[in-house]
Amino acid sequence: EMCIRDSRTTSVAASLLPEAGLGRRIAWVVASCFWACAFLALASFNTEDWPSHVVSVHNDPAANLLGKVGAAFAYWTYAYLGVGVWVPVLLAGVALAFLAMGRPVHHPVVRGIGAFMMMVAVSCLHAAWMPTFGTLTGADAGMLPLWATEQLASRFGGVGSSLFLLGALLVGALVA
Repeated sequence: EMCIRDSRTTSVAASLLPEAGLGRRIAWVVASCFWACAFLALASFNTEDWPSHVVSVHNDPAANLLGKVGAAFAYWTYAYLGVGVWVPVLLAGVALAFLAMGRPVHHPVVRGIGAFMMMVAVSCLHAAWMPTFGTLTGADAGMLPLWATEQLASRFGGVGSSLFLLGALLVGALVA
């Protein structure tokens, strides 16, 4: 028995994740939706949205494209992790694009650890070099990067901690 397939009727889903089963395609769509929500929430962050500590009267409705939920996600992400959070978000987007093209992403956990290392290094470099440049007054570079940079600087000085963080960024890039 022979199955004839007309190339004009091939669906978009068939070209998405070639050789992947239905479960993997569904997982890719769900992951892509989560990625798009995180990207939009972070990209449309507004310091005047709730729960920001920068203003006393918040936007109503929220200026964030994902409303109050997106505003809260973006606020707490930037407040704790800083701008380095864009590194894993963008690398996750690249990984999703590779999967959509049918290219496998080998060792995703190891690559995720590399992306995490890069995120920490970028946020800490921001805290070391430009601690008062950012949108969240009092936590411009993120609370955890500010603390980590303070700990490094107290032990290794400004130049030593910068060299350490640049090395961590390069190692993270090699791992990712």
